[in-house]
Amino acid sequence: MKIEIKAIKGAEHPIRTESDNEKMDELVQSIKEQGLIVPIKVRPIPNGFEVVYGHRRFEACKRLGFTEIECIVEGVDDRNHLIQALTENVVREDMNDADKGEALKSIKSLTGKTWEEIGKMFGHTDRWARTLAGITEAEAKFIKNNIDVGIGHVEQVSAAIKDEPTKEQVFSKISREDLTQRQARKVAEAVAQAETPEERQAILETPIDNPMFDRIVRAKARAEIEHKAVEAERHMGNTHEVKEFLDAMKAFEKAISIIMEAIDYKAISPESVQYTVNRLAKVTESINDLTIKLMEAK
Repeated sequence: MKIEIKAIKGAEHPIRTESDNEKMDELVQSIKEQGLIVPIKVRPIPNGFEVVYGHRRFEACKRLGFTEIECIVEGVDDRNHLIQALTENVVREDMNDADKGEALKSIKSLTGKTWEEIGKMFGHTDRWARTLAGITEAEAKFIKNNIDVGIGHVEQVSAAIKDEPTKEQVFSKISREDLTQRQARKVAEAVAQAETPEERQAILETPIDNPMFDRIVRAKARAEIEHKAVEAERHMGNTHEVKEFLDAMKAFEKAISIIMEAIDYKAISPESVQYTVNRLAKVTESINDLTIKLMEAK
């Protein structure tokens, strides 16, 4: 049924905590072009009606100057009013994951349902429900301040870092540089593996698209490889043949590092690039032959 907008008031305690003006503008434009396709739900109160769910649609219609709006009317008590409002908002895709988590916790508190039952309510698993409900204050702030960020970014960071202050530093970097989930994981892992505060700070301050970032990460990886090589050398015995080989490999790795730095700083000519590519092709063949022989000699 249609009800005059002036007879309807919004909820005293809205479910959503963020306000996305861009998405609201899109909703206003959509209703302007197509009309209100999905009615809002209201409940009778003294002197009028109160919105149960559909607050954004209600606000969009007010902005468009509608005098009346299509409504579903149902007499619900405060408890069921809140449950229905929470449920409807969680179903909608434009609600951020932090607010969804708060809504799920409220539903659990109001209904006494298990996480498995709550997950099934929305076509998901109990892990989905638990994960959203477990979003911390710092994670919630991060999600709400970044429109395109959700629980996926949080999980990538949390998989590598447990310390909350360090997480916040990584979240700040993700926000500044608008990183993807994959990039977020790369940064988090690099920060987690940093051995000194200076190394961690360099990773956090260096933009991920700066060649220096990969050099820092590669340097860490090279250090680990060299450590393993030293351990392998100690295990095999310091024979003359092994020592010569390891020395040659170290010289080769140093040469590669020099070339990579030259490429990063565009300090290498096209002719040098072509020559290096040709030489590497020959070296690659020799390395493959050596690998086969080593495998056969086991």
